[in-house]
Amino acid sequence: MEHDEDPLLHQNDQEESERMTVDEILTKSGPFGKYQLGLLLICMFIFSNSVSFQSLVTYYTADDPPWKCVDVNISSFCTKGPFQEGTKFFTKRCHLKRNQWEYTRPKTYSFTTEFDLVCSKEYLKALSTALFFIGGMIGAVLSGPLADAYGRKPVIIGGFFAEFLAALAGYFVTAPWQYLVLRTVIGAGFGALTPTVYIYLSESNSPKSRGWVGNIYFFGFTFSMMIVSMLAYYVPSWRKLVLYTSAFPLLSFIGSWFLMESPHWLSSKEQFGKAEDVLKKMGKFNGKPLKVSLVRNREKKKSNFSYVHLFNKWRVFVLTSLQCYLWFGIGLVFYAIALESSNLGGNLYTNFILSSLADVPGYAITIFMSIYVGRKKVVVAGFSLSCLFLIAIGLTPETYTMARVGMAISGRMGATLAFNTLFLWTFEIYPTVVRSKGMNICQMFSRLGSAAAPFLTSVLQDIDPKLPYFIMAGFAVAGTILCLFLPEMLGKPTREEYKELFDENPTIQVTPPINEDEN
Repeated sequence: MEHDEDPLLHQNDQEESERMTVDEILTKSGPFGKYQLGLLLICMFIFSNSVSFQSLVTYYTADDPPWKCVDVNISSFCTKGPFQEGTKFFTKRCHLKRNQWEYTRPKTYSFTTEFDLVCSKEYLKALSTALFFIGGMIGAVLSGPLADAYGRKPVIIGGFFAEFLAALAGYFVTAPWQYLVLRTVIGAGFGALTPTVYIYLSESNSPKSRGWVGNIYFFGFTFSMMIVSMLAYYVPSWRKLVLYTSAFPLLSFIGSWFLMESPHWLSSKEQFGKAEDVLKKMGKFNGKPLKVSLVRNREKKKSNFSYVHLFNKWRVFVLTSLQCYLWFGIGLVFYAIALESSNLGGNLYTNFILSSLADVPGYAITIFMSIYVGRKKVVVAGFSLSCLFLIAIGLTPETYTMARVGMAISGRMGATLAFNTLFLWTFEIYPTVVRSKGMNICQMFSRLGSAAAPFLTSVLQDIDPKLPYFIMAGFAVAGTILCLFLPEMLGKPTREEYKELFDENPTIQVTPPINEDEN
């Protein structure tokens, strides 16, 4: 009997030695083949449009157009109209009777004009933006555990379905509070989809292609900004604009049903057979069919991870806390710079497109640097550039308008470098079993920073126009320093197990020694 069992044991050992990890199989069957290319194009031009349109459309649907006096004889200043937002007499209408002034655009032009959200009601317009970010935080917190527990695909399907219903319902609102509720729901979908789609796309690519693929994906957001601007130009009716832009979430909802689940997630849940089937289909589509066999981890896996596991050990607590600050800081800096530099002169639509195009060089530079330079150096460079240009803007006299605009665009490029690379860096730091939770908790802090930006650029600017720039520069300086305490992940394999969070020591020691039993 012993003689008969030996060949079988030898055969099993040989089969075990030939098994590969998900990353090894993705590399052999690609590493960037037709399947990955098709998925990237779908994410760039369909999924990203669905997400971006709903976050960007309020730039037009909530626009407060110029106004003028019904009769120029009402007051001496009326002869100087129409009055545009940001000009000296724009708030004068609040001292007139409602029948003494009118908008220069029809009532159906925007949410603001239809419901008259000016003067004492102006806070409702600002609240629509705030509730969108609050919804984003809710969506990020809820989607993390769901994506880690039930898969990336169900969260993507549910997110697009929620966005479609809320966007479509916006066409039928009859009161401001209804629109505010819908903006909260859309924000929740945005908060859930932004990190989950990125994670799904990244987990479908090999480590070698993951860095530049993730950055190319962000080009889709710039494309979306230009599309929504052109659409708003030809459809100057906020209800129709909301209706037309709801078509993309519907298309994405239908298309997401045909997605295959992430092989990394399936493997982390010990669904090895399903993971192997997905990898085989990818390889066959790429023209490199493989007889794949995944490494089986014979140790008992703990699958009930929660947000607590992002903070329960000192080293993990430090890793998560540092990243949360970086995401808060970059959300604040990026969005505040966007608000400050959006008024470049010309009409509303041109301004938006020019401001959006400032991100393109940042995307291109990030693709190159993430491959050859590393994550840490790129984020440090991004924060540093933003800091330098923000200080320069604060020290430049307001009369040098074009110089300040150029520095603002350069500062935004630096913020784009850091923003895009943080997505990849955070993805690689967290293992598969808690990746969605880690990404989403960071996204929550990013939304907090973005929500704080309007207050920074309005309230503090009234105190001192230079103050917002110096505060943003302070956040950028802190981000530059804190980046040094995080591990570099360039060229490292994808982390799968929770214990791998303890395998990589930061460049600068910031934690007490870890006991062996913690691993």
